[in-house]
Amino acid sequence: MNFIKNKKNELLVLFAGCISVLAFAPFNHPYVIVLSILLLLLVINKFDNRISKWRLLGYGYLYGLAFFNMQLYWVFYSLYKVIDAGFFVSLIALVGFTAFLASYIALVIYIYVRLKTKFALVNNIILFPSLWVFLEWVRGWFLGGFSWCEIGYTQVGNSFFRGFYPVLGNYGVSYLVLSLTGAVYLVVRARALQIARSHVRLSILYCLLVFIIGALIQNNLYTSSFGRPIKVAILQGNIQGGLKWTDHTNLDVYKVLVQQAQGDLILIPETAIAQFEFNLPEGYLDNLTKIAHSKNADLILGIPKVINENNDYVNAAMLATNPKHPYYAKAHLVPYGEYIPLKWLLGPVYRGISLPMVGFSRGASYQEPLVAANQKFATNICYENGFNSELIKAASNATIMLNLSDMVWYGTTTAKDEHLQISQARALENQRYFIQATNTGMSAIIKPDGKVQAVLPVFERIILEDYVGGRIGVTPFQHYGNWLIILWVSFMLLSVIVYKLMFSRKQIYAVNNYPKN
Repeated sequence: MNFIKNKKNELLVLFAGCISVLAFAPFNHPYVIVLSILLLLLVINKFDNRISKWRLLGYGYLYGLAFFNMQLYWVFYSLYKVIDAGFFVSLIALVGFTAFLASYIALVIYIYVRLKTKFALVNNIILFPSLWVFLEWVRGWFLGGFSWCEIGYTQVGNSFFRGFYPVLGNYGVSYLVLSLTGAVYLVVRARALQIARSHVRLSILYCLLVFIIGALIQNNLYTSSFGRPIKVAILQGNIQGGLKWTDHTNLDVYKVLVQQAQGDLILIPETAIAQFEFNLPEGYLDNLTKIAHSKNADLILGIPKVINENNDYVNAAMLATNPKHPYYAKAHLVPYGEYIPLKWLLGPVYRGISLPMVGFSRGASYQEPLVAANQKFATNICYENGFNSELIKAASNATIMLNLSDMVWYGTTTAKDEHLQISQARALENQRYFIQATNTGMSAIIKPDGKVQAVLPVFERIILEDYVGGRIGVTPFQHYGNWLIILWVSFMLLSVIVYKLMFSRKQIYAVNNYPKN
């Protein structure tokens, strides 16, 4: 009992980090993230500049490690169970990865306590959310970026925030959730902390204002329908493990599925055709194309594609029914999965675990949409759906968004659910249908309002056939991108820093000019 009493702050922070997972998919309890952040604020608001920096960073790491490990445990599963990298290699990879990600939250807490002002309203509603979102944004691009586990994803099913996605984007929703949580904290702790009544009233007013605006804009449309609805057929082949790279029976599987499919557009997932075109059985692609043409359908398939005489190859989504075979080439590659950073150092490790095709080349940062079934498809592959600013240009020039993925590497873990939740945010930001075609799940169709229209059961060989509609128009988020919210939080942080510097100088001046006897 003494241990619990002495370590109650640490245990509370650890608990807060652990329960945060319940706000994300597949649990989808959006208000749990509010409780998680409230508990974190309850602890860190006790501290001031006298606390040791190492202790402060320790609290941040404790929350961050719990926050990320509860969501990203599948990194270990993928390496150990699927890739067979060994127990210790898999464990070290998970711990190292989540420790790096936790450093962002540790920095948030460290800088927050160091920059806290004497105004509780500023600290909780402006400073803390601004720091979190700014570093969440940095995490999304620094060293290639990793944009999973962002706070905004927890609210894709919350109607109060639906209207904010196409205006402020996911980071904007992250800011609103965090600032509202700060306001709730001030109201809950008002008596204990003797917070000024004016600050409490302003906190309540702020919450009401956000929810009123949210209610008013939740059904706002910035896009309009284009063309007739089309029927799409998503072929979920359910090819297990790495068999597609070695067995090649997947070619027969997809031939049969194409024969069974009915629709205006047939979709085959990421690298489901796992051989270069010149290595495929003679006439294979032509046969698939003929079958699609016989149904008056277009066919987009995932395939590795050689792009030049040097035999450089890309991870492509190719429109096979167009004689010119136009394709989208994946631009944001997975480090350590699709290309090898520090190849001179890590090359021997990769030869030891025999990962297939880790030498992909990057596609261009902007590529024209694929034109199929009289619609334009802004295409992305695998975890590219997590990088919202990289998708908006193509999405604004397209009528439908499309993602091809292979989630077999993550088994029955929650990675597939988290991936779908990210796609829901992209549908909301761009107000377009978002189609997700995967090998093992979750293959789904998401409506422009972020709601899942249809989804296939996982780990079944099955076809999803349903209708989608094209949309044209530009959302405010597509126009401004993340810059609106990032400029706001940057300005707020700069303002607090300037205030702290001026306040410090005034204190020094007052001490130096204090009358001496």
